[in-house]
Amino acid sequence: MSTASTNQPNRPVRRPGRAPRQGRWTAVLILLPPALLIFTVFVVLPILGAGYMSLYTYKGYGPLVDWQGIDNYVWLFTKRTLNSFFEPAIRNTVLLLATSLFVQLPLALLCALLIYENTPVNNFFRLIFFLPFVLSEIATGLIWVFMLDGRNGILAPLYERFLGGPYFLMEDKTWSFGAVLLALVWKYFGYHMIIYIAGLQGVPQELIESAQIDGASYWQTALHVKIPLISYAIKLSVFFAILGSLQVFDLIIGLYGRAPPEEGQTLATFIYEWGLSRRQRYGIASSASIILFTISIVVGFTYQYLVMGEQSMFRRKKA
Repeated sequence: MSTASTNQPNRPVRRPGRAPRQGRWTAVLILLPPALLIFTVFVVLPILGAGYMSLYTYKGYGPLVDWQGIDNYVWLFTKRTLNSFFEPAIRNTVLLLATSLFVQLPLALLCALLIYENTPVNNFFRLIFFLPFVLSEIATGLIWVFMLDGRNGILAPLYERFLGGPYFLMEDKTWSFGAVLLALVWKYFGYHMIIYIAGLQGVPQELIESAQIDGASYWQTALHVKIPLISYAIKLSVFFAILGSLQVFDLIIGLYGRAPPEEGQTLATFIYEWGLSRRQRYGIASSASIILFTISIVVGFTYQYLVMGEQSMFRRKKA
């Protein structure tokens, strides 16, 4: 008695992961070219154009014919130029950076530690503290101009009582940039606070309760348990604060107007003034923009590699 064979014909064995890999390459081939095109047109080409223009004396019209080489860069650091124009922009940018790191971020962390728990009262304060970040920089500048106005602002009665008359802070060459620093802290500390709150809400409650059982106070628990566990959020917040401080522009224009004085310049507004505003010396503005771009790239990549550690894009381990 013969038996029918039940063996099925051999079928090719499908390798695990082959189909997802093919789908991944298909997505790359479809999505990468448009992204590269947009990035090249709106980022790479303008950077190359600014670098090329920085080697000429150019006033915004006509061909590039007056070759200068590195003279535009040298001019920025000559004694007269540095003291009169470029040094105030560098100094104010450093002040913005220091204020962001040593005033804005500690204030944001303190507020986050106080209101990170989900309660109706804490939710209300989160909304109030985060609201300035929703406003545009120009609107923020106009709000502070109105507040600081010596005659009609909400601080005018204080000026009258303590100073004996109207005081116009934005016209004070010595202290006007202090208003910029105050507006910067007021606008952006809520953004960093939300980053810290998101990190604190991920801290295991068991660790907090264990610390409290061991007799740790609220601030000891915050210092030794909560803050170390949100170190990545803090590093990320510092990274955003550093790069943001190097690029402050709209807030300055909102406070000073479209022509900030020399004592109120930053690197970003210096580029605007010498390129698009009063001076119209595109070679100088392009040189300053290349310097700012180089500083941002070096600081950003160095911070990513040295501070972010294994969590950075350069040292992240492959799964």
